[in-house]
Amino acid sequence: MAMMKGLAGAVVANEVEDARGGSGGRNSMTTSLSLGYGSTEITYVAEREITYTFLLTKQGLGPPRPREGIYTTLVLSHPESGAAVVAAMQKLCDAALAEYNTARPGKIALLSFNAKVNSWHRDRMLIKRPLESVILPASCDKVVEEVREFLDAETRRWYLEHGIPYKRTFLLYGPPGCGKSSLIRAVASEFDCSVCMVSLADRGLQDTGLRTAMATAPAKALIAFEDVDALFGHHRERGEAANNVTFSGLLNALDGVSDPSGTIIFLTTNHKDRLDPALIRQGRCDVELTFAVDEQLAKCFSRFYHSATAADTDRFVANVRAKAGGSRVTMAQLQEHFVQHRKSTLAEAVKDIRLGGQGSDSAMQSSASIYS
Repeated sequence: MAMMKGLAGAVVANEVEDARGGSGGRNSMTTSLSLGYGSTEITYVAEREITYTFLLTKQGLGPPRPREGIYTTLVLSHPESGAAVVAAMQKLCDAALAEYNTARPGKIALLSFNAKVNSWHRDRMLIKRPLESVILPASCDKVVEEVREFLDAETRRWYLEHGIPYKRTFLLYGPPGCGKSSLIRAVASEFDCSVCMVSLADRGLQDTGLRTAMATAPAKALIAFEDVDALFGHHRERGEAANNVTFSGLLNALDGVSDPSGTIIFLTTNHKDRLDPALIRQGRCDVELTFAVDEQLAKCFSRFYHSATAADTDRFVANVRAKAGGSRVTMAQLQEHFVQHRKSTLAEAVKDIRLGGQGSDSAMQSSASIYS
């Protein structure tokens, strides 16, 4: 693609990745080669074997920040202007980004928006979650199929040809721990998308910053706004978690975005009935994720115990339903049951049902920590 010349300031860096994002555990040490600060020439061979020499300049911004390190900028420049130069520069950037995104197979990036500097930064890399590992009602299949169709090249051409903003918005609603965040992560994993988290409760985030976040989100990313019911009520009154973002600012950010590369937005709420009608109007796909049905219980049991017979599975489902609160079981509670029985026999897992309390701290933590 491109050849580096005069890699000025290249350094050997030791990188320690913790258990959340690393592949080798908290004490894993690897060696990597990084581009140092300063300028470096890049020779790029474009179409028709035309060669361009760009200047890549790396600069640091501000003092180091906890967990974030030093903000850096990469500036790509050329002494000439013109459509051909701009096109070559764009292709080089696209190719570099594509290579960067595939540099760690089996992982997707989790990004968050920093309102202080009005920019996205990568929090960590998440291990991909296969779709088959998220056992949800059949109604959720339409989310995967709609995303697949939306990302199709023919769909993109149709949107742009008819002047319709190329975006798709999903509203996932239901009790905590029923799989909303898990579904988002699995969809992102299936289509190699980054997950961009926007915290509307961030005290530093205002309407202008929210518009910037939507306008500058990386290509092929899922933008997630979680627990929107905590911010604005049915009559647009501010919730306890609301800060500087206004309801009109949120609507403008959702409806005003029109990225030609495609924007997929996920809103999640535990209480759909508390949302203003403007957030659930037509044009958005609403998907309910409620308490686990018998089919989910059976599939989940079979996934953890491959040798289970149909009779074993039926007994497990019956025992779960017979347990106090067994009619309102979340997938987070069910997952915790199998974690507690990770060393148990099949018979023990069937008999000793450990669901925890609905709405308990354990269930809530399992739901909230899906991106950890």
